[in-house]
Amino acid sequence: MAEGQEIAKGPLRRLTSDWRWASLVVLVCAVLSAGMRISIDSFAVFLLPLSYELSYEFGWSSSEAVSIYGLSMLSFGVGCVLAGRSIEHFGARWTYCAGLSAIAIVFLNASRFDALWQFALCNGVIAGASAALIGMVSHAVLLSRWFHDNLTFAISLSFASAGVGMLVGAPLLQSLIEDDG
Repeated sequence: MAEGQEIAKGPLRRLTSDWRWASLVVLVCAVLSAGMRISIDSFAVFLLPLSYELSYEFGWSSSEAVSIYGLSMLSFGVGCVLAGRSIEHFGARWTYCAGLSAIAIVFLNASRFDALWQFALCNGVIAGASAALIGMVSHAVLLSRWFHDNLTFAISLSFASAGVGMLVGAPLLQSLIEDDG
């Protein structure tokens, strides 16, 4: 231990430990928020390559491809209500695990879809509702359990990371598409 440092004792030790855990909770919410935003709103990055491929391979129009994004936004809105109920009933751990698992399954299997209804159901309905499970409503409930005095600051950090996620994620995905196809 460096000179001048002392180990906190008594209630002060618990306070520093609580702040470490609380900071970790904010960080996890921020990472999930950024990932949620990338998983849903990166659809615009894939739209042009997807439209060309879908029109040649499957005969779908661009408007049919864009309707999947509209469906995901609709299911995200409905999913926010379900996310609030889910986190209150099952807790944060199960809500986040269910959302992450469903999104992972959908995106890992997306290359196997060959019908519009499969894209609409999985990338539209399931991915939208799953993103709501790991999104803002769940973060607000979880952070309100950890923070009382600085709740608005903690929520603002979590919510701001969604914008940062899209700011970083969209160019990264675009470069991956250009490089790897």
